[in-house]
Amino acid sequence: MQEDAVHVRVSAMQEDARGETQRTVMETDGRHAVRRGKHYVRYADDSIVQGALVHTTLKLGQDEAWLFRRGAIEHEQRFIMGRETRGTYRTPYGEVALGVRTQALSVCEEAACTVVSLSYDLYAAGEWQSHHILRIEVTKRRTGENGENG
Repeated sequence: MQEDAVHVRVSAMQEDARGETQRTVMETDGRHAVRRGKHYVRYADDSIVQGALVHTTLKLGQDEAWLFRRGAIEHEQRFIMGRETRGTYRTPYGEVALGVRTQALSVCEEAACTVVSLSYDLYAAGEWQSHHILRIEVTKRRTGENGENG
C-alpha cells in the first residue's frame, strides 16, 4: 500500500451538558493511503495526553469511519451514519465504556486534499456527555517539503 506524506489538521468543537463550548485545533504530519476504497490516515498526537504521544489511525469510508488510538491511551471507536456504536477508552487509571451516535459523516476528496466532516453525540457509561463536530483536513505535502521526496 503506497503511503503519501501529509499534513493533518483536526478542528474540533465540543458542547457539554451545561452548554459550554470548547474549540481545539491540532496540526501534525502523518501518512495517508487508499486501499480498497478506504482512506487510512496515520499520525502521532501529543495533544491528548500531556507529554505523551498517542498513535492514531483513521480508517475512512463513505458511510462509516473507524478511530484507533494506541499509546498512553487505548481507544477504538466506530462511527456509522445514523447509528449508535460502542467503544472503550482505556487509560492507565481504568477504562470507560463509550457510545457515539453519528449524526453526520462525509468524506470529500480533492486532488491534494481529503476533508472529513463528522458530527456525533458522545455517551459515557450510557449517559449523554457532549456533542462533537470534527473537521479533519488531510493535505498532501509537496515534493521536497520537510525533506520529503513526494
